[in-house]
Amino acid sequence: MALLNITTNFTLLESLLNRTEDPDPDCDNFLHPDSPLASAYFQTAVYSMYITIFVVALLGNVFVCYTVLSSPRMRTVTNYFIMNLAVGDMLITILCVPFTSVSLVKQYWPFGGFLCPVINYFQVGKH
Repeated sequence: MALLNITTNFTLLESLLNRTEDPDPDCDNFLHPDSPLASAYFQTAVYSMYITIFVVALLGNVFVCYTVLSSPRMRTVTNYFIMNLAVGDMLITILCVPFTSVSLVKQYWPFGGFLCPVINYFQVGKH
């Protein structure tokens, strides 16, 4: 049994090392046409879910900020901390949701070389 596992693992490793890449990769054709990720149904479902998340998160957090700032009774230290979390959540919503949804559906980064490190810096926050 152990010999079978070693042989299987070696064969898998060998196939990964001997893979040949497509000499002419095209950014627009990363998905195989028969892939479920390439179907219009999948793409519509993903975009619909991400748009719903984006709108609800943005409106909900704007409402929290408006409530804290508009009422003098709500201006407490605790509510300012909650508003700070709402502002952070809005930034995450703006900087993560649109870029993640598009790159998930397209299966590549279509926003160019400049935005790749910038958005990655904001999303991950490694300083």
